[in-house]
Amino acid sequence: MTGFIGAATLLGILVGALVFGALTDRLGRRIMMIVDLAVFVVASLLQGFAANAGEILALRFILGVAIGADFRSPARSSPNTCPHVYGARLSTACKSLGSWAHRSHILLGMRC
Repeated sequence: MTGFIGAATLLGILVGALVFGALTDRLGRRIMMIVDLAVFVVASLLQGFAANAGEILALRFILGVAIGADFRSPARSSPNTCPHVYGARLSTACKSLGSWAHRSHILLGMRC
């Protein structure tokens, strides 16, 4: 069952990135980041009250959707929240740091 719970999170990330990426462009980044954060917090807290593995599976999928919805928002909104001179640098930093974070998780996982 543990593998299904992890897979549900990854499937939720896929669904969230595909569905909410376009929705973010239509509704605006700010409102979607607020909604995304609220869903993320509520789903995270509800996992502590889950009674069985099925509920955890569903909550992990919802949590994955929130994570997937958040993938496009920060990198796209960072150039809008800082001076024009630093916008491209900040956007590049967001993308490259995310890439390095993924690589470090792989290395840490192989070591443990």
